[in-house]
Amino acid sequence: MLFLFGHDIAEKLIRRLNGKVKAYEDEIIIVREEKMDDAQIAIFSFGSTSRSVSEAVDMARAHGLRVGLLDAKTLWPFPKEFIKKWTPQVQAWIIPEMNLGQMANEVRKFVDDQQTVFPLNRVDGLLIEPNQILSLISKIAEKVQV
Repeated sequence: MLFLFGHDIAEKLIRRLNGKVKAYEDEIIIVREEKMDDAQIAIFSFGSTSRSVSEAVDMARAHGLRVGLLDAKTLWPFPKEFIKKWTPQVQAWIIPEMNLGQMANEVRKFVDDQQTVFPLNRVDGLLIEPNQILSLISKIAEKVQV
């Protein structure tokens, strides 16, 4: 059976659903925070990059660099409060992603130009490796003198 309804009804239903999601953001948003308490560089990860990021954080820590991880399990609603929470503390954000930087753009919206956002993009179908992330961490650490 096919149901047809007007655009005004569709808009009303979409706005209602969006309102429900926004009302329960605190329950919907899931982010794993790892080693953020003293982090000077933060990495925002999601999806397939998360394992490489976690290993890179451990490698950086072994070199004495204070790096932390925010691993987003949900991307909508975007976990902006976590970005805002840690931005005053960290000096830089790294966003490794298997695309052209869409998530880095989202993070930039919530750092208010307080810190630099460094994207690490890969679109050739291969995974971002921990050593690639560690290399960027080292370059940033020299630049921001952590």
